[in-house]
Amino acid sequence: MKTNFVKKAILTVFALTMAAGMTFTAQASANSSTTAEKTVYSENTEAYDKYQTLTYTSVNGTVYKNIQVLANEEETEFSLNFDYYGMEQNVKVVRTDEGQYKVLNAGFFETDGALVVKKAVSTEFWLSLS
Repeated sequence: MKTNFVKKAILTVFALTMAAGMTFTAQASANSSTTAEKTVYSENTEAYDKYQTLTYTSVNGTVYKNIQVLANEEETEFSLNFDYYGMEQNVKVVRTDEGQYKVLNAGFFETDGALVVKKAVSTEFWLSLS
């Protein structure tokens, strides 16, 4: 009897995890008092004031490790920098007047790019570029 309960509990947790579809992990600590290593992969950092690094798993299970999200102070312009099958990607995202996030230059990452930016904005684990 206990064995069936444990199996059902494990299957339920697994199903709920799969239903969520996406996981994000912030790799910066909001309470960190130490200086973080600033390895920024964007060619044009002058347009941005802060950054953070995230790991993102898409709905189809693709894991994007170390997505570097750069943002301006107003959080209206973003740059997502990450490795995609050995090729460095630089995806530009802007916040529209309606508050939505729009990917400007990478069709393959259009939906995921907006989700990564939403998560970065909601976690507030930003580190200063200055």
